[in-house]
Amino acid sequence: MARICAAPGCERVAFAGPRCDLCELERQDKRRAFDKRRAADPHRKIYKTARWLRESRAFLAEHPRCADCAAAGIVEAARAVDHVIAVRVRPDLAFDASNWRPLCWSCHSRKTAREDAGFGRRKGGGGSEFRPPP
Repeated sequence: MARICAAPGCERVAFAGPRCDLCELERQDKRRAFDKRRAADPHRKIYKTARWLRESRAFLAEHPRCADCAAAGIVEAARAVDHVIAVRVRPDLAFDASNWRPLCWSCHSRKTAREDAGFGRRKGGGGSEFRPPP
């Protein structure tokens, strides 16, 4: 079914999917560039190491519940190990378990968006201090 392209400001017709072919190619190019920049970030490389995989899995086994949800009286399984102080701020604390918190995906995404300029906001303190969710 043909419809107007969903890309802001575009008035071309989209035949397959929400965007016209030109806007879809542009979106894919931007995504590839973003992924390339993100993969080159030296602080993200720790997450692919055998040490991180082993230690983060062990941490989640010892701390199976989300810390933020537990503080709100909710029982939710932890799925992510969060660095209280971001790795880009203090790389020396990357493998220090006292700098880790178990979080569910929802709480971790909320914290990341708040601290890493998610949803159109400017970058904040980079996780330099703990701020519980509202």
